Amino acid sequence: VALLVIAGQFGNGKERKGEKTMGFNFQIDRNNVYKEGSEQLPTDKAYVCEIKGAKEVDYTTDNGYRVHRVDIALDVCEGEYEGFYQKKFDDSQDEDKKWKGVVKLNIPKFDGTEKDNWTVKSFNTQFVAIEDSNPGYTWNNVLDSLKGKKIGLVLRDKEWEFNGNRGFYSEPYKLISVSNARAQKFRKPNTKYLSSESTGDVASGFTPISNAVDEELPF
Repeated sequence: VALLVIAGQFGNGKERKGEKTMGFNFQIDRNNVYKEGSEQLPTDKAYVCEIKGAKEVDYTTDNGYRVHRVDIALDVCEGEYEGFYQKKFDDSQDEDKKWKGVVKLNIPKFDGTEKDNWTVKSFNTQFVAIEDSNPGYTWNNVLDSLKGKKIGLVLRDKEWEFNGNRGFYSEPYKLISVSNARAQKFRKPNTKYLSSESTGDVASGFTPISNAVDEELPF
């Protein structure tokens, strides 16, 4: 059986007995590779994170849908994946690169509807988790006060489609207490498929942002 070698990588790339060179020259660049396990965080684990910042987002789409939410940027600060999102940001070669570690929380409308009641419960639950994870801290409606606080993070698998290709990525999904994250005490969310008509993980009281608006591509 002939061995295939890349021209230029073994000696002068000429054919030797039992070997056959390929019809092109390729020089290996070890700085330009996909590293095993570095592209996505496993969703079967919870992570202890540090909040890097938070902002309020409020706008109306062309079709009249109001987007009103709090975006909380964070990064893993303990364990083998420490600094994961910072590294992902630094390694990105996109001209308009974005921070990928963002939990997006719908802000309640307080309109008394069943759907909004779930949003209120979700918002409360996650901000209580922030308070419980940072002894002495009390939420004061100042987003800048969240910077530097510790929090637990749960992710879910979410399907994407782009130019006819499909795949899955790990989406920051909800916040839990640091103690629960360290104890791995959480329920893994269901996978979010593009064809799913589900409005959220009703059993846990969390209503994720609609994937129809303001979504970023996972790459």
